[in-house]
Amino acid sequence: MIVECIRYMREHGFETMTATAAAEDAWTKRCYDSAKGLLVNEMRDSWFFGSTNPANVRGRFLLFAGGVPLYREIFADVAAKGYEGFELQ
Repeated sequence: MIVECIRYMREHGFETMTATAAAEDAWTKRCYDSAKGLLVNEMRDSWFFGSTNPANVRGRFLLFAGGVPLYREIFADVAAKGYEGFELQ
């Protein structure tokens, strides 16, 4: 997956890839949604969610818990659309 992305960038003359703010927000929501119903989503007092940071602000769950097959499907769809959600330069 990453190799194909790098190949695409080289073939099209791009050197950098940056996610758009909208794509970041959508991915964050998708990660949150993927954790619904899982025990990890119920944790509140954990370093995993930032309980040890000075402000004790709950961190963001940015792990995709939807499984590898779905992750690959999502990645393939983004690639097929010319890396939609990313700014390529």
